[in-house]
Amino acid sequence: MPQRLSDLESGANMVVQAADVQDPSVEYFAVVSNPYSSFRRFMAQAMSENRIPGMVELMAHGTVRFSETDACYVSVFDMLRGGRLYREGEAPLEESIVLDLVLPTVATCLLNLHKSGLTHRGIRADNLFFADENRTELLLV
Repeated sequence: MPQRLSDLESGANMVVQAADVQDPSVEYFAVVSNPYSSFRRFMAQAMSENRIPGMVELMAHGTVRFSETDACYVSVFDMLRGGRLYREGEAPLEESIVLDLVLPTVATCLLNLHKSGLTHRGIRADNLFFADENRTELLLV
């Protein structure tokens, strides 16, 4: 069983570390969708065909059969290395972080989603992650 990445989880979906068997040096994470939740395949297809600036990059997606009776939709993304921007219960974000980092990232992402004819249903502080360990690039999940 792959390592569970509970820090990336939100809602009913499970997140696990994923590996590329052809290039083990690359790190990914996989979101295993709850089989009872609705999944927007059209959005996954559009995200895999077009890089959406401001969003984590979707590398692959599809149905994975774990057994004869257990199949889930799985989406594989580039690994987020800098952690979550905010957790519920933490002190409020500093105004400078919101103005200099959060707003430009979310505005760019929304503009690019709109240009692609897509929407995001969960724009919240806990869906913003740092892409890099230096915590300079913010991405919406």
